[in-house]
Amino acid sequence: MARENIYQPFEVFYERVDCCPLQNRLFNFFEFVFVISGEGYHIVNESKNSLKEGDLYLITPEDTHSFDLTSLSEFLVIRINTEYINQYNGINHLESVLYYASHLATSIITDSEDKELVKQLAHCLVQTTQHPKTYNCDLQRQYINAMMIIATRNLTSYTPQQLESKDERILEIVAYIQQNIYNLKQLTAQVIGNRFGLAPSYIGSYFFNQCGETMQQYITSYRLKLLKHRLLFSDYRIGEIAQEFYFTDESHANKFFKKHEGLSMSAFRKAQRKL
Repeated sequence: MARENIYQPFEVFYERVDCCPLQNRLFNFFEFVFVISGEGYHIVNESKNSLKEGDLYLITPEDTHSFDLTSLSEFLVIRINTEYINQYNGINHLESVLYYASHLATSIITDSEDKELVKQLAHCLVQTTQHPKTYNCDLQRQYINAMMIIATRNLTSYTPQQLESKDERILEIVAYIQQNIYNLKQLTAQVIGNRFGLAPSYIGSYFFNQCGETMQQYITSYRLKLLKHRLLFSDYRIGEIAQEFYFTDESHANKFFKKHEGLSMSAFRKAQRKL
């Protein structure tokens, strides 16, 4: 699958469409998509979630992404390359924080007040695309930076609750875990320790001291979050989901899920879809 590129630090544009022009796209950049109006579904890595006005999606370079629209829809699209992010001086390791949104088909803004702020910023950005004026590019940078800050403080809800960021490596380690969550062979203490310059015998206590939970607890909770997301927002069969997460078979996946959730994957899906 070919990847799309951008050849400038950022791009901002407004779209009014009734179908997604490109399907299952892979990017070499980050993309924010704000839903101004419309109906349909947002699809990330085969997970499908209903879209609604006011949603803000973040697609990372790790995701395949498309929309299944059922009505005429309006979007604000912001594309940002990694160079732009790395030059931003406001938040340390912003790129790692943004990677926390990988695999998510849902809106990344959960705070009600922040939703209103993002809506106002989106309106301002649309204005700059439709009414070219002097210094519009500078204004766009300021609006984009503000949106990234708001996204970041909402995305931290996906990180370990007691995460301390004094040592910047922990942000990189958590991002690495999320990016490799489907391949547990890459998430051993030996592999992670070697990658981040920490002794395998030390990384467990280091992670616990920074996050308030063991690395294995975090890996397990994140896998469960993604499993539940697949069960709720995709039409994958249980066996297909088990295969995606590299379980030995469906029985192995159900044993893991029932141990932590108290019911089988199919029972969880059935119960949640009745709500």
